[in-house]
Amino acid sequence: MPVFSYTGLDSKGKEVKGIVDAEQIRAAKAKIKEQGIYLVDIVETQQRERKKGNLSFSLEAFKGGIKDADIVITTRLLSNLLKAHIPIVEALTAIIDQVEKPAFKMVLSQIRDRVNEGSSLSEALSQHPKLFSNIYANMVAAGEQSGALDIVMERLADFMEGQFRLKKKVQGAMVYPIIMFVFAIGVVGVLFTFVIPKIVKLFDDIKATLPLPTKILIWIS
Repeated sequence: MPVFSYTGLDSKGKEVKGIVDAEQIRAAKAKIKEQGIYLVDIVETQQRERKKGNLSFSLEAFKGGIKDADIVITTRLLSNLLKAHIPIVEALTAIIDQVEKPAFKMVLSQIRDRVNEGSSLSEALSQHPKLFSNIYANMVAAGEQSGALDIVMERLADFMEGQFRLKKKVQGAMVYPIIMFVFAIGVVGVLFTFVIPKIVKLFDDIKATLPLPTKILIWIS
């Protein structure tokens, strides 16, 4: 299904940009109008790519806007739709309609188009290695060959969710040591800046003989 990129104005007159997939440009304009957007410009993505010198809208250009959680949710949705015996192209279309991020919508549209043209899902996913790793694509290929793609997608979602939770725990566990380190640096800084100079002055007043470790500490201060 063709994908169209558009520029328009919302009800407040603010410029908005986005993408929409439709069979024809007329249907795309209708979808945009239903959103309450006044259309200024619309062009099919492939046409815009040719104008830019055949640069492809690959995942690498959009990686920054797509998070791991997006992949997990999409994998889980695809698993549920396949369990309901929905054809993979229709399942991908349903997921694309729910995706809000233009970058991710573009990537999923590319994957769906490749599958619709006869490629396997694993082959389509392998075209975007920055998002879907080799392990991910190989597991999908195994699921396609065994006829248990829905189960494989469910296990992939479980595995990725487990990794996601572990990553959050590690990040949370690192917060406390970092806070304590910063606090310790602050305490040492206060001692060397305010406390030790006063002690040094006291020793000078009484003309006390200081041991070598104390002299070194004063010198550091």
